[in-house]
Amino acid sequence: MNNIEIGEKLKFYFEERGIPKEEIAKNLRSSTDFVERLYNGKSVGPLNARCLSKVYGFSAKWLMTGRGNMFIETSLSNTFPVYEEELFLEGKMDGFDLIDESEEINEYVSYPGLRVINGDFALYMKGYSMECDNPKRNIPNGSVVCLRECDTDFIDSGDTYAIATQNGYMIRRVRKVSDDRIVCEAYNGEYSDVELSIEDDVLGFAKVIGVITLHQA
Repeated sequence: MNNIEIGEKLKFYFEERGIPKEEIAKNLRSSTDFVERLYNGKSVGPLNARCLSKVYGFSAKWLMTGRGNMFIETSLSNTFPVYEEELFLEGKMDGFDLIDESEEINEYVSYPGLRVINGDFALYMKGYSMECDNPKRNIPNGSVVCLRECDTDFIDSGDTYAIATQNGYMIRRVRKVSDDRIVCEAYNGEYSDVELSIEDDVLGFAKVIGVITLHQA
C-alpha cells in the first residue's frame, strides 16, 4: 500500500467518525494543513506515527510502510473500565478525568466481536430517556455506553454525549444553541430537554462511540 492509499484510508476513517482535522492537528501538535497533506499522501514519520498509534490505535508500522494491519491487534482495544455514577457524587472523578485505582472501578467489559478504537471508558445507561424505536440510536436502560473524552471546543451539534455535571452524568443528544449553551435532548419523547451552560454547569464531555446491550440469558 502506498502513501496515497494510506492517506485515503486515514481520511475515510476520521471523516466517517466525525473526528475533525482540528482535533487531529491538536493531538499531533501541528496544523490542519498538515493533516490535509497526510490525507493527500504525505508520508508519516516516526514521531507522528507513534502519536497516531497512541491516540487512535493505528499500527505505526502500517502508517509508515503500508504493511500489516491498519490497527494495533490487542485485546485491550476492546476492553473498557466501567464506572459507576457514585464516583461523580463522591468527588472521585473531576468531570471525566479518570481514576487509576483498580478498587474504584466497578468492572471491566470486553467484547471481542465489536471493534471500537480509541475508547477511554464506559458508563452504564441509567433510565429510559434514550430508548427509541430506531435500533441504530436506541440506548436501553442498563446498556454499557462506550465513550471517548473530548474537548468542549470539539462538540458536534446533533451527536450523542455523556455530560458530566455536579449532580452526576446524563447521556443525551447535544444541540448547541450558542457558544456557551447547549440543549440536551432525549430520544424518548416522554422526557424533557435540559438546557445547560457549558462554563457553569458542565464538568466534561465524552462522545458516545458504541453501545453494548446486555441481554439476560
